[in-house]
Parts: sequence; structure tokens; C-alpha cells
Amino acid sequence: MAAGLNCVRVDRIPHTRPIQEFIFELVSKSKLVVFVADGGNPNAYYEAGFADAMKKEVIVVVQSEKDLPFDIRNRNAVIYGNKPNTLEVKLRTKIEAIRFRRPIAL
Repeated sequence: MAAGLNCVRVDRIPHTRPIQEFIFELVSKSKLVVFVADGGNPNAYYEAGFADAMKKEVIVVVQSEKDLPFDIRNRNAVIYGNKPNTLEVKLRTKIEAIRFRRPIAL
């Protein structure tokens, strides 16, 4: 990926272990998780919740904010609308903001 990170999709990695065990291992080793919220896939929500509980950065990606449940809408999501070709730029911008943010002095 252009942001300097490797994208790993569990469904594209050959393995023999139970899928949830494998997902939990990959999430625990990850710097961040991209959560595609389109379609309301309960498994994706479960995995994103696990990543959030592990204090991982979770980037929410969705076509329309109205597709997000009320308890996810408060997150700063990457909304790509009807322009999926803009998703790569928006996602890279979000990842770079996470990677290079500076602590805020109070």
C-alpha cells in the first residue's frame, strides 16, 4: 500500500486453524484495522469490536454515514459516497494522520 503498510485479509491467507482464532491473532499483531462497514456484516462488526477492545486504531470505511448504526456514527469514518475511486486517497490520508500525529501538550 502507498501508506507504507501491508494490507492483510484473512480470507486470502491459507490456514488450517479456526477462523476466529486466526483473526484474533492477526488483529493483535496489527497496528491498525480497516473496518468496512458496508452491508452490515455482523462478523466485520464483531472483529472491529475486538480490535477496538484491544486498543487498536480502527478506521471505519463506509459508503454512506446513514449505513452506520447509532453507536458507530460518532467515529470519524472515511465516507466515500458514490466515488469509490476517492477511497484510496481518503484512506491514505487517514492512515498518515494516525501514523504521524504528535502528542498534544496541554
